Amino acid sequence: MTNELEIYKTLVVSAAHLEELDLYKLSGTTMVGSRDTGAFIKLYVEEELVHEMCCDRQVSQNCTDLLVFALRRGFRMVEVDCDGPIVIGLPVHEWHVDINENKISSTSTHADKKKGNE
Repeated sequence: MTNELEIYKTLVVSAAHLEELDLYKLSGTTMVGSRDTGAFIKLYVEEELVHEMCCDRQVSQNCTDLLVFALRRGFRMVEVDCDGPIVIGLPVHEWHVDINENKISSTSTHADKKKGNE
């Protein structure tokens, strides 16, 4: 037992920064807490372990880059939320679902401008 509390610095980002299957591929690991509107992703302390987890789960390079981006800035957790903010400089995906064709397609851009100034 300890009287010391551990506090995590958490980066909150839009789910649009991930590709459609990234959260699905990460689910089921002890590092991810899934929820209806996104997920909490606990980061390993070492960058190499973040890369290893992403490689093992076969997530997109954009997902790996987002987690490394957060880790390098001192965050220990990433909250991915459908209403989270768009981070300037990170890729943004717009999802288009065609129910009749049972297809999901996406376009990707970079958030180079502040939201609303596009």
